[in-house]
Order: sequence, then C-alpha cells, then structure tokens
Amino acid sequence: MKTSKLFLLIVALVGLCTPTLLIAQDAQHLEEGYASWYGQEFAGRLTANGEVYDPNQLTAAHLTLPFGTLVKVTNLQNGRSVNVRVTDRGPFIKGRNIDLSRAAAEEIAMVGAGVARVRIEAQVLVNAPARPVANTLAPANLSYAGLETRTIQIASYANREYAQKLVQYFVNQKISAEEEIFGTAIYRVVVRNIGLNTIPELRNHLAQLGYSDTLIRLK
Repeated sequence: MKTSKLFLLIVALVGLCTPTLLIAQDAQHLEEGYASWYGQEFAGRLTANGEVYDPNQLTAAHLTLPFGTLVKVTNLQNGRSVNVRVTDRGPFIKGRNIDLSRAAAEEIAMVGAGVARVRIEAQVLVNAPARPVANTLAPANLSYAGLETRTIQIASYANREYAQKLVQYFVNQKISAEEEIFGTAIYRVVVRNIGLNTIPELRNHLAQLGYSDTLIRLK
C-alpha cells in the first residue's frame, strides 16, 4: 500500500511539471473484464503514443482510456493488484479489456494463465489536450495552403495487425478510417478528406473514444 501511494505521488508530481497534461484527481472509470499480456516479442516496438515498448515497465494497452492514465488492475482470482500507465491501444481481441506488460502481469501472477478476470480502476486520469488546429496548418505562402480538407492522423504502429484492427474499430464506430503505410515498417491510422469546418467536431468525437492526441495534416 505504501509503495502504491508513493507511485501515485510521483506520477502526480511529474504531471505538475508537464504543462501539456491535465491531471484530474477524481477518476471515474471502473470496469471488470479480462486482462491478457504481451511480452518480449514486442520489445522495442513503438506503442500507440510513440513510446518504445519495454516489457519490464508497468504499462498497459487500453482501447479508450487516454494515454498516460494511471490505472489499478486487480486480479479477481487472487486479489493481487498493480498500477500501470496506459501507453498503447488494444487489446483487439473480442472479450479482452486490457493488455498488460509482462512486468505488470507478473505482479498480479497471471503470466502462466495468460488471461485473468480483473477489475480496472482509473487512479489518475490524464487528458492530453488536442493540438490546436491553427498550429498544424501550412503557412499561407505554400501552394497547397488553400486546400479545404485535411487528414487526421490518429495513431501509428510498428505492428500492422494493430493498425488494421484499429481501422476496423473506427469503421464500427462509423468513422471512415483507413490504413496508411509509411516507409517499410510504420503503419498509420488516418481519416482523410475532412472539411475544415468539421475538424473540431471529429476531434472531439475521437477524444471521447480515448484518442485525444490526434495530428492534423495537410494531406
């Protein structure tokens, strides 16, 4: 219990030193479902928030909670708990609620089983404000500055399967997302041809789905 409180205090202090993060003290998110975990085979790959995945860190993937949210995951079979930070999107397997790093899975003794029924409680909700649209538009002297539509980039993955499943997730939400391949190993999820007048509405909708840190691109 003392370690958990110290961990929360450190996260809160870091947030106070980071002007782009707003930390809400009263977390409301609570759910019960199933946790799985992903390990060494994903080490070194980019997570959806741009970090490099380290299976030795206490992190997790969740479909809707904002990046940086600190959640307490309790294994309902043995009562063991762990605090993790949301850095990735997933799981994309039906019936799963959260993917834990190997270190987090070890903390609640579920590595061997692979899947465990858990309680997920947000301890500190972190909202990264969406980037102002004005900061991402081209200068007026560029030849394509007069374009009336933009592309919204939602996420970027090193794992193509994750990108494809996220695309399908948004299609199911009636959002016309698609996959974009960048180079040879980066797979982006984007929504193209968004009218300038509808960008704020779409970004708010994406934020409600847990994707608040989107990027507005010219094309």
